[in-house]
Amino acid sequence: LQITHTVLLLADETASILLADKLNGVGKNQKEDFLEEIQNIETGLSEYKIEDNNPFIAIMREELLGSLFKIIAFGRHHSQTEIAKLDTLFFSDNITTNEKLTLTSAYLLSLSSYFDERKIHTLLKLSECQNAKLAARSLVVVALILIKYNNRLQFYPTIINHLDTIRKSEIGKMELKNIITQLLNTNETEKVARKFTNEILPEMFKLNPNIKRKLDLDNLLKDNSLS
Repeated sequence: LQITHTVLLLADETASILLADKLNGVGKNQKEDFLEEIQNIETGLSEYKIEDNNPFIAIMREELLGSLFKIIAFGRHHSQTEIAKLDTLFFSDNITTNEKLTLTSAYLLSLSSYFDERKIHTLLKLSECQNAKLAARSLVVVALILIKYNNRLQFYPTIINHLDTIRKSEIGKMELKNIITQLLNTNETEKVARKFTNEILPEMFKLNPNIKRKLDLDNLLKDNSLS
Protein backbone atom coordinates (compact mmCIF):
# COMPACT_ATOMS: atom_id res chain seq x y z
CA LEU A 1 0.00 0.00 0.00
CA GLN A 2 2.83 2.39 0.85
CA ILE A 3 4.46 1.87 -2.55
CA THR A 4 1.15 2.49 -4.32
CA HIS A 5 0.57 5.61 -2.24
CA THR A 6 4.04 6.93 -3.17
CA VAL A 7 3.50 6.27 -6.87
CA LEU A 8 0.13 8.02 -6.78
CA LEU A 9 1.67 10.99 -4.97
CA LEU A 10 4.42 11.33 -7.56
CA ALA A 11 1.87 11.15 -10.37
CA ASP A 12 -0.26 13.84 -8.73
CA GLU A 13 2.75 16.10 -8.16
CA THR A 14 3.74 15.73 -11.82
CA ALA A 15 0.21 16.55 -12.97
CA SER A 16 0.08 19.62 -10.73
CA ILE A 17 3.45 20.89 -12.00
CA LEU A 18 2.38 20.49 -15.63
CA LEU A 19 -0.86 22.36 -14.96
CA ALA A 20 0.89 25.15 -13.04
CA ASP A 21 3.54 25.54 -15.75
CA LYS A 22 0.87 25.77 -18.43
CA LEU A 23 -1.06 28.49 -16.62
CA ASN A 24 1.65 30.36 -14.73
CA GLY A 25 4.75 29.88 -16.82
CA VAL A 26 7.56 27.36 -16.40
CA GLY A 27 9.65 27.87 -13.28
CA LYS A 28 7.19 30.15 -11.53
CA ASN A 29 5.37 29.62 -8.25
CA GLN A 30 8.35 28.09 -6.44
CA LYS A 31 8.31 27.80 -2.66
CA GLU A 32 9.80 31.19 -1.82
CA ASP A 33 7.57 32.93 -4.37
CA PHE A 34 4.51 31.09 -3.03
CA LEU A 35 5.09 32.00 0.61
CA GLU A 36 5.82 35.61 -0.31
CA GLU A 37 2.69 35.86 -2.45
CA ILE A 38 0.49 34.40 0.29
CA GLN A 39 1.98 36.84 2.76
CA ASN A 40 1.29 39.76 0.40
CA ILE A 41 -2.32 38.63 -0.07
CA GLU A 42 -2.78 38.26 3.68
CA THR A 43 -1.34 41.74 4.30
CA GLY A 44 -3.53 43.24 1.57
CA LEU A 45 -6.76 41.65 2.82
CA SER A 46 -5.94 42.78 6.34
CA GLU A 47 -5.36 46.34 5.11
CA TYR A 48 -8.39 46.54 2.83
CA LYS A 49 -11.17 45.66 5.23
CA ILE A 50 -14.66 45.47 3.77
CA GLU A 51 -16.47 48.80 4.09
CA ASP A 52 -19.89 49.74 2.82
CA ASN A 53 -20.01 51.87 -0.34
CA ASN A 54 -16.25 51.88 -0.88
CA PRO A 55 -15.65 50.75 -4.47
CA PHE A 56 -11.85 51.12 -4.23
CA ILE A 57 -11.61 48.62 -1.38
CA ALA A 58 -14.01 46.28 -3.19
CA ILE A 59 -11.77 46.35 -6.29
CA MET A 60 -8.60 45.77 -4.29
CA ARG A 61 -10.13 42.81 -2.44
CA GLU A 62 -11.39 41.36 -5.70
CA GLU A 63 -7.88 41.48 -7.16
CA LEU A 64 -6.32 39.90 -4.08
CA LEU A 65 -8.94 37.15 -3.92
CA GLY A 66 -8.50 36.55 -7.64
CA SER A 67 -4.81 35.89 -7.02
CA LEU A 68 -5.64 33.58 -4.13
CA PHE A 69 -8.20 31.73 -6.25
CA LYS A 70 -5.57 31.14 -8.94
CA ILE A 71 -3.05 29.84 -6.38
CA ILE A 72 -5.55 27.34 -4.98
CA ALA A 73 -7.07 26.23 -8.28
CA PHE A 74 -4.02 26.12 -10.53
CA GLY A 75 -0.97 26.06 -8.26
CA ARG A 76 1.39 23.13 -8.10
CA HIS A 77 1.31 20.42 -5.43
CA HIS A 78 2.29 22.31 -2.27
CA SER A 79 4.37 21.18 0.68
CA GLN A 80 2.98 20.75 4.18
CA THR A 81 4.49 24.11 5.16
CA GLU A 82 2.88 25.85 2.21
CA ILE A 83 -0.53 24.27 2.82
CA ALA A 84 -0.32 25.29 6.49
CA LYS A 85 0.36 28.89 5.45
CA LEU A 86 -2.49 28.79 2.96
CA ASP A 87 -4.88 27.31 5.54
CA THR A 88 -3.94 29.97 8.08
CA LEU A 89 -5.01 32.64 5.61
CA PHE A 90 -8.08 30.77 4.37
CA PHE A 91 -9.48 30.20 7.87
CA SER A 92 -8.65 33.68 9.12
CA ASP A 93 -11.14 36.50 9.65
CA ASN A 94 -9.49 38.39 6.79
CA ILE A 95 -11.66 36.38 4.39
CA THR A 96 -15.43 36.67 4.74
CA THR A 97 -17.85 33.75 4.67
CA ASN A 98 -19.12 34.70 1.21
CA GLU A 99 -15.55 34.90 -0.07
CA LYS A 100 -14.80 31.47 1.40
CA LEU A 101 -17.88 30.10 -0.39
CA THR A 102 -16.45 31.27 -3.69
CA LEU A 103 -12.97 29.97 -2.91
CA THR A 104 -14.33 26.44 -2.32
CA SER A 105 -14.84 26.41 -6.09
CA ALA A 106 -11.08 26.86 -6.48
CA TYR A 107 -10.55 23.70 -4.44
CA LEU A 108 -13.04 21.88 -6.65
CA LEU A 109 -11.19 22.94 -9.79
CA SER A 110 -7.84 21.96 -8.32
CA LEU A 111 -8.97 18.56 -7.09
CA SER A 112 -10.73 17.85 -10.37
CA SER A 113 -7.35 18.22 -12.09
CA TYR A 114 -5.25 16.20 -9.66
CA PHE A 115 -5.70 14.52 -6.30
CA ASP A 116 -4.34 16.38 -3.26
CA GLU A 117 -4.85 14.80 0.17
CA ARG A 118 -4.03 18.04 2.02
CA LYS A 119 -6.64 20.08 0.14
CA ILE A 120 -9.28 17.48 0.92
CA HIS A 121 -8.42 17.80 4.60
CA THR A 122 -8.80 21.58 4.28
CA LEU A 123 -12.33 21.11 2.94
CA LEU A 124 -13.17 18.55 5.62
CA LYS A 125 -11.97 20.98 8.27
CA LEU A 126 -14.13 23.67 6.68
CA SER A 127 -17.14 21.33 6.80
CA GLU A 128 -16.86 21.38 10.59
CA CYS A 129 -17.30 25.16 10.82
CA GLN A 130 -20.34 26.80 12.43
CA ASN A 131 -21.69 28.31 9.21
CA ALA A 132 -24.18 25.79 7.80
CA LYS A 133 -23.99 27.01 4.20
CA LEU A 134 -20.21 26.97 4.14
CA ALA A 135 -20.07 23.54 5.80
CA ALA A 136 -22.56 22.12 3.30
CA ARG A 137 -20.74 23.61 0.28
CA SER A 138 -17.41 22.13 1.37
CA LEU A 139 -18.99 18.70 1.94
CA VAL A 140 -20.55 18.77 -1.52
CA VAL A 141 -17.12 19.44 -3.04
CA VAL A 142 -15.58 16.63 -0.98
CA ALA A 143 -18.35 14.22 -2.02
CA LEU A 144 -17.89 15.05 -5.71
CA ILE A 145 -14.14 14.59 -5.47
CA LEU A 146 -14.32 11.33 -3.51
CA ILE A 147 -16.76 9.91 -6.04
CA LYS A 148 -14.21 10.74 -8.75
CA TYR A 149 -11.31 9.20 -6.79
CA ASN A 150 -13.23 6.44 -5.02
CA ASN A 151 -10.66 3.74 -5.87
CA ARG A 152 -7.93 5.74 -4.13
CA LEU A 153 -9.50 6.03 -0.72
CA GLN A 154 -7.98 2.80 0.57
CA PHE A 155 -4.54 4.40 0.25
CA TYR A 156 -5.45 7.47 2.35
CA PRO A 157 -6.52 6.31 5.83
CA THR A 158 -6.26 9.85 7.24
CA ILE A 159 -9.09 10.95 4.93
CA ILE A 160 -11.19 7.98 5.98
CA ASN A 161 -10.52 8.78 9.64
CA HIS A 162 -11.42 12.45 9.14
CA LEU A 163 -14.67 11.48 7.43
CA ASP A 164 -15.41 9.04 10.23
CA THR A 165 -14.96 11.81 12.79
CA ILE A 166 -17.46 13.99 10.91
CA ARG A 167 -19.85 11.07 10.54
CA LYS A 168 -19.87 10.48 14.30
CA SER A 169 -21.46 13.89 14.89
CA GLU A 170 -25.22 13.98 14.40
CA ILE A 171 -25.11 17.05 12.16
CA GLY A 172 -22.22 15.72 10.10
CA LYS A 173 -23.87 12.33 9.71
CA MET A 174 -27.09 13.93 8.49
CA GLU A 175 -25.29 16.25 6.08
CA LEU A 176 -23.20 13.44 4.60
CA LYS A 177 -26.23 11.22 4.19
CA ASN A 178 -28.23 13.96 2.44
CA ILE A 179 -25.40 14.94 0.10
CA ILE A 180 -24.50 11.39 -0.91
CA THR A 181 -28.16 10.50 -1.45
CA GLN A 182 -28.63 13.51 -3.71
CA LEU A 183 -25.46 12.86 -5.70
CA LEU A 184 -26.41 9.24 -6.27
CA ASN A 185 -29.67 10.39 -7.81
CA THR A 186 -29.11 11.18 -11.49
CA ASN A 187 -31.50 14.12 -11.54
CA GLU A 188 -29.90 15.68 -8.46
CA THR A 189 -26.42 15.21 -9.92
CA GLU A 190 -27.53 17.07 -13.03
CA LYS A 191 -28.85 19.88 -10.81
CA VAL A 192 -25.49 20.11 -9.02
CA ALA A 193 -23.66 20.23 -12.35
CA ARG A 194 -26.05 22.87 -13.66
CA LYS A 195 -25.65 24.92 -10.48
CA PHE A 196 -21.88 24.73 -10.86
CA THR A 197 -22.06 25.89 -14.48
CA ASN A 198 -24.65 28.64 -14.01
CA GLU A 199 -23.80 29.98 -10.54
CA ILE A 200 -20.36 28.97 -9.32
CA LEU A 201 -18.37 29.43 -12.53
CA PRO A 202 -19.54 33.06 -12.97
CA GLU A 203 -18.35 33.76 -9.40
CA MET A 204 -14.96 32.35 -10.32
CA PHE A 205 -14.68 34.41 -13.48
CA LYS A 206 -15.54 37.55 -11.56
CA LEU A 207 -12.59 36.90 -9.24
CA ASN A 208 -10.20 36.09 -12.07
CA PRO A 209 -11.38 36.77 -15.65
CA ASN A 210 -8.16 35.33 -17.11
CA ILE A 211 -9.13 31.86 -15.91
CA LYS A 212 -11.87 31.60 -18.52
CA ARG A 213 -9.57 32.61 -21.36
CA LYS A 214 -6.61 30.45 -20.31
CA LEU A 215 -8.66 27.27 -19.96
CA ASP A 216 -10.87 27.93 -22.99
CA LEU A 217 -13.84 27.08 -20.77
CA ASP A 218 -16.49 28.18 -23.28
CA ASN A 219 -15.56 25.29 -25.56
CA LEU A 220 -14.94 22.96 -22.63
CA LEU A 221 -18.43 23.50 -21.21
CA LYS A 222 -19.97 23.25 -24.66
CA ASP A 223 -18.27 19.91 -25.33
CA ASN A 224 -19.12 18.54 -21.89
CA SER A 225 -22.63 19.86 -21.42
CA LEU A 226 -24.36 18.30 -18.45
CA SER A 227 -27.70 19.99 -18.83
